Amino acid sequence: MIKNRKVYIVDPELQYSMMFEIMALCCLTVTIFSLTGLIVFAHYLGYINGNPDLWENVSQIMEYAWSNYAIFILLVTLAILYISGALAILVTHQIAGPVYRFLNILEKLEKGDFSEDFKLRKGDHLQQVAEKIRLMMKSNVSNISLIRTAISEMENESITSPVAREKLKVICEIAESYILPGDPIPEPINEMEPTNPETISNPSERLSENPDQN
Repeated sequence: MIKNRKVYIVDPELQYSMMFEIMALCCLTVTIFSLTGLIVFAHYLGYINGNPDLWENVSQIMEYAWSNYAIFILLVTLAILYISGALAILVTHQIAGPVYRFLNILEKLEKGDFSEDFKLRKGDHLQQVAEKIRLMMKSNVSNISLIRTAISEMENESITSPVAREKLKVICEIAESYILPGDPIPEPINEMEPTNPETISNPSERLSENPDQN
């Protein structure tokens, strides 16, 4: 049995961009601290040797370090790059994951699908944004449910005005276009199969089918 592996690269464009920025920042920080330490040590070495030329002392230190510790310096540099890259992947994963979920849920909401229980993983960032989206979805689901209930009640009342019936039909179509929690998942319509006119489940279709009641 193949076990599910945790995917750390969710949005390559976003994560790789942030990873290189973090790695560059780490390298810049290490370089600044290294140069600062080098200058301080060169100044101290010149004080001991009685040589006031700072840059000559820096050149001697760098020449000595490179000739004796070149491999060690390269290994440390590679280790810094590897660790900073790994940490960048972990950090960006906690940001790119929620962003990916936001894009998916917003795409569904754009299509009127409110049926998904939207949650982020524990430890992900942007939890407050996710909570706002959940509250927005909950509020819209409640409002749409109230509209559907009102439509069902209006269907049982006498509506003689053709204009009012047409407007109610439009409202029915809009309300039924949303997918709420508990609604059956709509099946794709096969264009090759004719639609049975006797099978009508949409309230707007029932309105257009029923004659005006006096």
